[in-house]
Order: sequence, then structure tokens, then C-alpha cells
Amino acid sequence: MKTLTLAALSPYAGRYAVRVYDGTTFSELGGATLTLAGDVLAYTPDASLPGGAAATATVTAVCQNTDMAGQPIGVVAVVDAQRHVDFFSPPFSGLYTSGTDLANPSGRYMQGTTPAAGAAPAPVPGAYSTYAAFAAAAPTTRAQAPNDALAWLAGTYYGRSSTGACSVSINANGSVSATLSGSTQTGALDGESKDTWVQLPSNAMNFGVVAAGAAQAVSLTGYAGRLVLVELAGVLDKCAIAVKSVAPLSMDLASTPPLPVKSTGLAAGDLPGWLVGSRSGQVAGTLLYPQAGTASCTLSVGADGTARLDAGGRVYTAVFDGGTGNATSGNRDASTASRASAYAALTGASGWAWTATAQSASGSDTVQLDIELVHTAERSQVSYVTAQTKTTATGVTRQLDACYFPN
Repeated sequence: MKTLTLAALSPYAGRYAVRVYDGTTFSELGGATLTLAGDVLAYTPDASLPGGAAATATVTAVCQNTDMAGQPIGVVAVVDAQRHVDFFSPPFSGLYTSGTDLANPSGRYMQGTTPAAGAAPAPVPGAYSTYAAFAAAAPTTRAQAPNDALAWLAGTYYGRSSTGACSVSINANGSVSATLSGSTQTGALDGESKDTWVQLPSNAMNFGVVAAGAAQAVSLTGYAGRLVLVELAGVLDKCAIAVKSVAPLSMDLASTPPLPVKSTGLAAGDLPGWLVGSRSGQVAGTLLYPQAGTASCTLSVGADGTARLDAGGRVYTAVFDGGTGNATSGNRDASTASRASAYAALTGASGWAWTATAQSASGSDTVQLDIELVHTAERSQVSYVTAQTKTTATGVTRQLDACYFPN
């Protein structure tokens, strides 16, 4: 199935009345309610449903659903290898939704024959567990922030300012403490009028949260959901930190590096198994290729070496097939290792960065994907992917995207 961005879920948000069935006998067991809000699915069984249990799940991928003729009929919200929920528009065979019982994935399924009952309710406390959920809920004009707005960013981070090391600690309950340029300040999202949040559709800094106290405040301004600048009231400096990946990659540097270093000839067989799969992130603009608004992106790496980036609908595809051509041949696959990366430069992190480059010809163009893998003492992750389409004959780039992966 074609991979879509998380934004494709928006038209299906709301509360659905569903009926639950036994997966073996196909007999009806009872009713339940399924709610889709942002990228969060909430399942609430009726009191009369035997063996029913409430459950929530985060959508990890969205796919285009089609009929036998290949025509779009809706989307598939993928949770994991066992669970997914289909949403249809218009209704398909009388169904608006159909999928796995989120609480009993191995033995039950659910179906809904009525449309969503109004818009999805505001996220409940604790719902902002991912950047995608935060971005979907945050207003486009500055407004009062709920106390759990920073739950997705909870943790302690160490970064760099113009004068040296800096740090910030964020609690899921909204309390924040930061140390920068010799000053330590605290704030809390506790209903104070200066506690604000906003999601800005801009090329650079696209979200902001201010946690204020009586005479202090900690401001967090985010770049593509991936990099965050921390500022304190009255301090003329900034602390740059990077958001941790929720799903770390299993790099084992003690035994072997994550990628062989090849100036040319990187093939599918050189890619580690943990890199194969699909990951969702956020599109970031560049100086020459700005973004007019926020957008999701998806990186997919296949076992056959195919790398595909969907950046808000702009698709780039290249293959790690061992290409050994020169820079103008349209086919050169390589990998490098360095301690220099955007991640390290902006955050002061110490570690290694590997870049895997897939370059393939596409007509008169060359498509190139650069996947940066960063390993630090704290976490191993895919930092970001840049993808570009350039004219092979001249080497001039005519389209470029960067994609960051916060969660």
C-alpha cells in the first residue's frame, strides 16, 4: 500500500460506534466506542461487552486503502504488526470503520456502520505523548497551554550555548527547569496567564511553549519537532538541544560499526536490519527551499535497498544497489563516518554520525537520499534525511527536502 502522512487521518477524526465480533465464530459480542484524535486511537467497550477492556494506541503509519480496481476508498491506520484500523470515505460495503479490537488483537475485530459522531474531543490529560499529537492539538495562534502540553518532550537534555554547556529538565506534569549562562530558572504550566503554546506554519521555528513562574520563565521554541532552543527570562543567550528518539535504533558500536564506510558501492546487503522499515517525522525547510507550513514525512527503507522519502507529498526514491558512478552519472551509492553533524554542532553532543547515500537516475534527473544515523552515549537514532532531485547534466538541484525524526 502507498504510505501517506499522518495528516491523512484528519478527515476521519471523531467518535465511532462500533460492534465487536469474535474472530473465530464471527458472532457479535457487543458494542464499543472508537475515538480518533490526532494520531491517537481510544477504544472504550460498553459495560455489557464480555471481556471488554479499554485501550489506547498511537498510529505508527498511515496507508492508502484501495478497492479491487485500485481506486482509493479510505486509509489504514497501522498501530503495530497485530493491530490496524481501516477508515472508509464514502462507506465501503456499508462500513465507516473496521479493524482489530485494540484490547484483544488476536481474537476479536470491530466494525462501525455509522459515521463519526462529530469532531473528536479535546485530548485528555496525557494524550500529548508524541510530537504528532502535540502538533495536531496545538493552536495556530498563541493560547493558554494545558499542563500536559510538554508530556511528549519529558526528559533531561544537555546542549550548548554561546558560553558553554546548558541543560533543561522537563516533567510530564508541565514543570520545567533550565540552566543557561550561569542562571537557573523554573516555570510550570499551571494556569498562569503567561503559560502559552502555539504551532506555527513557518519555515523554521514551528512550535513554541512558555512555562512561566512568578518572576521566571522558560521558553521552548522548536524546529521541525526535532531541535529545540531554550531561553530564559532576561538571559541574552539560547541553549540548543535535540529531541530524543522514542524508538532507538539498535546500533552496537562495541562489536561493529552500524555501516561499512564505502566511498562507492554501498549495496542493499550492507544495510543493517534495524534500518529496514518505515519511520515518520516532520518536514523542515531550508534557506533556498522554504516551507510554507508544517508537514509530516515518512522514510521507508526496504530490504531490497529501496529508500523512499515522502515529504508532505513530494516523493523521492533511490536504491542502494552498489552504484559506483561518478557525481554526474546519476548512480553513486556510498557511506561515510564522522564526528561532525548538524546534531552534534547544534547540541554539543559527542558521538559518531554515519551518512548513507543512495543516488539513482530518474530520466534526465538524479534523485539522492542522504540518511544520517547518529549515535551518542544517550541514544542511537535516525537524525534526519535530506533528499534532492537535480538535473543530471548540470548537477543543479531543483527540489530539496529535509526530514527530521523526533518520535
